[in-house]
Amino acid sequence: MNTNSFSFNGFTSFTGMLTVWLMTWYMTSGLQNYY
Repeated sequence: MNTNSFSFNGFTSFTGMLTVWLMTWYMTSGLQNYY
């Protein structure tokens, strides 16, 4: 149970970091490609 909670917490942290990275990449490279 403890390991499961830790895995879920790490997954949420990784997903959040990946989302922020994608948003940053979209704001820089994505907009440059469209405009």
